[in-house]
Amino acid sequence: MKQLKAYKFRIYPSDEQKIFFSKTFGCVRLVYNLMLNDRIKAYEESKGNPNKKIKYPTPAKYKKEYEFLKEVDRLYPSSQICSVCGNRDGKKTLDIREWICPVCHTHHDRDINASKNILAEGLRIRETA
Repeated sequence: MKQLKAYKFRIYPSDEQKIFFSKTFGCVRLVYNLMLNDRIKAYEESKGNPNKKIKYPTPAKYKKEYEFLKEVDRLYPSSQICSVCGNRDGKKTLDIREWICPVCHTHHDRDINASKNILAEGLRIRETA
């Protein structure tokens, strides 16, 4: 039987990280509120017509209206790239939870490595915006 791991972390962000988190969660809250408002409108409009299919908005709709809403592409290969040397090792099946980079020989936890890569890509996108 495979043993599950649990991690507990306490984060003490720097002042720069606090600002980054505030901006990120502010964007998330904005998109959530916009989507909720549009869903309520769509539902109210369809009330009189039970045969009308309700088309709910997706977060992508708001990226056109609000340029500052940038995101890391969901197809970004975050778990395939070594967060230390940048080597792209290729696809891995979901049962592979740990791996060693063949170039720099760093041992990686799949999820932690992916989170480091997503953070780095998000920061890169933010700097180019």
